[in-house]
Amino acid sequence: MKEVLLIAGAAAVLTATGIAHGLRTDRWGVAREVAAAARRLEAVPTRVGDWEGQAVAIEQRQLDVAQVGGHVARRYTHGPTGRSVVVLIVVGRPGAIGAHSPDVCFRGAGFQFANEPTARAVKPASGECAFWQTVAARGEPRPEYLSLWWAWSVDGASWEASRNPRVQFLRSAYLYKLYLIRPVGDPKGSDDAPTVALMEELLPKLAQTLPSPNP
Repeated sequence: MKEVLLIAGAAAVLTATGIAHGLRTDRWGVAREVAAAARRLEAVPTRVGDWEGQAVAIEQRQLDVAQVGGHVARRYTHGPTGRSVVVLIVVGRPGAIGAHSPDVCFRGAGFQFANEPTARAVKPASGECAFWQTVAARGEPRPEYLSLWWAWSVDGASWEASRNPRVQFLRSAYLYKLYLIRPVGDPKGSDDAPTVALMEELLPKLAQTLPSPNP
């Protein structure tokens, strides 16, 4: 499915940007803090409310070269409606996780951003967060539109639409990045209600499972 293609594209971009950091970071091994943050991803529930998650595969080689210390990639499907949203969470050093721009992987899959990314506030029970949101469009062989939301976090509780995550989170031991992707019917992304509904269920779970027990 096209959601899987975009996840693979995102991993490919991580690969390209990760190599540049390899010689001056822990490229050949995962730092203790990153490894601990990656283990916490294992506790992200596959079921949140009426949403059931199924794993989506990403090549381990791409993740290794990109210095991704851990990841979760799932397609969450809403039982009552059958609508689905693909979720990708990665964690690693801020220099690698904050280095790439999502529009690169979209271009690699034949998509272009239909509009400039805008910061969108989300207010789950765990507290207000901000995500970048835009729509990627592809015209051939027939029009396709994909809504993309993404943000970064150092603790899994506060997600930020950072303009320069590599600088903003430079002093952090690790950094999480969260993508949410789903097909929509138009370039304005007006069918984002399922994505927002999933975020309202998922973000409080991330706030419980991802923060370090020893801040």
